[in-house]
Amino acid sequence: MQLKIKLKPWTTPNFVVANLPPVRRQDGFNESQGFPLQDVEAETLSELCDVFRAEIFRKAGKEDPAIARPAPAPMPEWNPTHGKMPKS
Repeated sequence: MQLKIKLKPWTTPNFVVANLPPVRRQDGFNESQGFPLQDVEAETLSELCDVFRAEIFRKAGKEDPAIARPAPAPMPEWNPTHGKMPKS
C-alpha cells in the first residue's frame, strides 16, 4: 500500500539578497542588502531560478527531468543516384 501526500510548494520570496563581502566586527553588523523582485532584471531572475532548480536536484541526488537529453545525431541521407554515402 502506498500513501500519497500532497506537498506544499516552497515559499516564494519577495526579494533577493545581495552577496556582499563580510565586514569587520568593529564596523558593526552588516545585514545583507535585499532587493524587491520587481527591481531585478528578468534575465537575472531566470539565472537565479536555474541555480535553485539545479541545487534542488543535486541535493536530492536525482536527475532533472526537465533537462533535455541531447538528441541522437540524425542518420546521414543517402542518395542512390550518387552511389556513395556522404562524409560526416
